[in-house]
Amino acid sequence: MGALRAIMGNRDLVRLEAAWGWVSLVRWALAILVGLYAYDVAGSTGVGVAALARMAPASLLAPRLSVLVDRHSRRLVLLWSLVARVGLAAVMAWAVWVEAPLGVVLVAAGGYGLAECLQRPAQAALLGVHARNPSQLAAANSIWSMLDNLGFVVGSLMVGGLAALAGTRTAFLVCVVPLLLACVAAARLTADVPPPPLEDEDDHPQARTGRAAVLGDRRLVLLLV
Repeated sequence: MGALRAIMGNRDLVRLEAAWGWVSLVRWALAILVGLYAYDVAGSTGVGVAALARMAPASLLAPRLSVLVDRHSRRLVLLWSLVARVGLAAVMAWAVWVEAPLGVVLVAAGGYGLAECLQRPAQAALLGVHARNPSQLAAANSIWSMLDNLGFVVGSLMVGGLAALAGTRTAFLVCVVPLLLACVAAARLTADVPPPPLEDEDDHPQARTGRAAVLGDRRLVLLLV
């Protein structure tokens, strides 16, 4: 409650946390729904393929995409990633509703994961931009973690109840609504100034230096593993 009181006077932090809360809810809900649909279509093998399709593109491309956050307005990066997720969630709902091939749902799910990986770095940067003092920043980060855990619990329960009572197709449709609410919250954020351009636009040397530093330290390798 103390953390919540600390940020209540800061509308931008409240909007950021609200956007994250809605997104967290849908992340877990869609993960379960895509697995359920894949199981209905292709059994346990489909569930494994669905998990790979959801996570692999983001795992491979997230480091490259996160560079966008350091070159553009963080608010716009966040907003456009949310708009993309609304569209992709709607595509998944449509594909399930018309019983399209599983591949259509999995491609949309992979794209959703790619768009989603932009939110965390943009959100972290915006917390630092809009927090007025260290106490607000610490409180906002604490609430961020709490919403992550609540999203897992509430999203899982919500989608389980919806799938059982109204069916998988309706559950997919309902997932679009929280994403629209997250878009509204992000759109109302105060505009931020894009960061100055990096002196070296080519990040390949930096990436190589980073890999060499990690691989040259057994403690860092152990931590990553």
